[in-house]
Amino acid sequence: MKRNQNNWNERALIAGWQLSLSREDNSQVYSQLCTFFSRRLHRFACQYVKSRELADEIVSDVLLKLWQIRRKLEGVEDLPVYLFIMTKNRCLRCLEQQERNPVQQVALHGLEEYPESGDPESICISGDTLRQIHAALDTLPPRCRRIFRLVKEDGRPYREVALMMQISEITVRNQLAIAVRKLGKRLAYPVQR
Repeated sequence: MKRNQNNWNERALIAGWQLSLSREDNSQVYSQLCTFFSRRLHRFACQYVKSRELADEIVSDVLLKLWQIRRKLEGVEDLPVYLFIMTKNRCLRCLEQQERNPVQQVALHGLEEYPESGDPESICISGDTLRQIHAALDTLPPRCRRIFRLVKEDGRPYREVALMMQISEITVRNQLAIAVRKLGKRLAYPVQR
């Protein structure tokens, strides 16, 4: 009985947030929604992509999309289901992109993880690729580039970067997602098979 009451209270709370966000552009409510759903969506995304960092970026994209479509939320029947479906679809798109574009996979998982074999040709190719990645990094806006380097190259957690730069974790996630998207576009080239 108590569990049913909690579920009902949770649904009522979410419905209230959904209505407020849809009608009032309330950024405080958006922040509450993000806090409420981010951990759940992150665990869900990790089951698909098997990477915490990529799951962070996916959840950031989904939550950013939530803000962008906030005016249409009043028509969404079940917001939690809607968000989980958005997350699943974004995970599947990311996995598909990784399969098609290994260069973007390097950007998503960090520069030091790029596989090198021992033969000189492979080392030369990976060296060229790394130079291209670093050149592409230099084209990012300064704050975006700094966040990318702190998270991907230095391996710092989002929370630490947020504290260092005096910004929110959501901003770190969003900036990282922007950086990865821009790097992926800049470095995209047909994969030879």
